[in-house]
Amino acid sequence: AFTVVAGRRFTIQFDGALTMTHHATNLDLPGGANITTAAGDVAEFFATGTNTVQCVNYTKADGTAVVAAGGGAWNFISTTVASTSSGVTITGLDSTYDHYAVVMSDMTVSADGNGCSMRFGDSGGIDSGSGNYSYKYGRAVDGDGNYAASNSASATYIEFTAGIGNATGEGFSAIMYIGGPGDKTGRPFVHGTYVGLGTASAVAQGSFAGQRTAVITVDRILIQQNSGNISGRLSLYGIAHA
Repeated sequence: AFTVVAGRRFTIQFDGALTMTHHATNLDLPGGANITTAAGDVAEFFATGTNTVQCVNYTKADGTAVVAAGGGAWNFISTTVASTSSGVTITGLDSTYDHYAVVMSDMTVSADGNGCSMRFGDSGGIDSGSGNYSYKYGRAVDGDGNYAASNSASATYIEFTAGIGNATGEGFSAIMYIGGPGDKTGRPFVHGTYVGLGTASAVAQGSFAGQRTAVITVDRILIQQNSGNISGRLSLYGIAHA
């Protein structure tokens, strides 16, 4: 028996037979099925809370994958709750997955009509250097047949929303995809979509894409309002490639 804390990823190699019993509260096994181990089998786990673990991969001693989270499955990594925060740093990105997703739910902003943005970071911290990002996003609003676009080839962040209102009931939700593992050989890039309510409670929706203009080993990102604070829930998932 041993203690694990939230956010830890660890691997166990078994010396013999035992039965791991699925328990949704503290031992989440793929498909809810119990697993009987054998000597040399290897299991990968992620701790979603203190002594609350999820088995994300299981491989037999001969290298055969017996159970895994599933081809292309979304594997939960962490959730961060923001409460009038100037910015939210999300960690846990590494080479484990080839793609990551950030799901933003029930997001609200303090500054009326101001955009939200993201930045990449590595072990040295969040990168906010001048001209280190380029991006483009498009936006459409109900009642208006026009499609507005904004872009920058040299910015200090990647903007992904615009014109979100701060009145009661206004806000946004978004899904952001981080392309590639943290140690990818190419530049870090991001893309996604959002929907929200603008300053006059008009529905706004849009898509966005951007890059850091040089290669870094990404292990974190920052989400923030360009001028103001944000609140809401942000969940990080690793997307399995097999």
